[in-house]
Amino acid sequence: MQHTDLPFFVKTTIILTILISIIGVVNESLIAKNNFQSLVDGEIRNIEQSIRTDFSSLSKHLLSLSESPNLLTYISTPTPEAQTTAAEEFLNLARNNPRYDQIRYIDKDGTEKIRLDNEALSPQIAPNNLLQDKSTRYYVTDTLQLNKGEIYIFLHLIWKLTTKLSSFN
Repeated sequence: MQHTDLPFFVKTTIILTILISIIGVVNESLIAKNNFQSLVDGEIRNIEQSIRTDFSSLSKHLLSLSESPNLLTYISTPTPEAQTTAAEEFLNLARNNPRYDQIRYIDKDGTEKIRLDNEALSPQIAPNNLLQDKSTRYYVTDTLQLNKGEIYIFLHLIWKLTTKLSSFN
């Protein structure tokens, strides 16, 4: 009788060992999943904060330009001298913030009046003969529907992430 009990004991021990191992593996997997989820949640919070900080900075730059006395002078008195003075502010902003590819002043009719192109970290004001009509572009039509002080933000990804911010003054 003892001879037959031994295989039962061995089988039971093997089954219990396997079950305990499975429970251990499942437990370790749950711990690993929770640790991974915590890491992901932390990264998401970091990215979120980074985006908030970036948009805050971008918004401040945009509002600062839109309220610039030199730009407001050019808008009210569009002389070549006023245009050059306003464009200098665009240059200063681009030199201090090389991530901007373009900075534009587009009038209420949708025509570029000042455009700064920043290629190869060399910001240049576009000559008047290269300024374009942008009146049918989504970002212009959407911006023209804003109230003063509101900001339009559109993210666009083709070859690189492009953020368009605009304000109606």
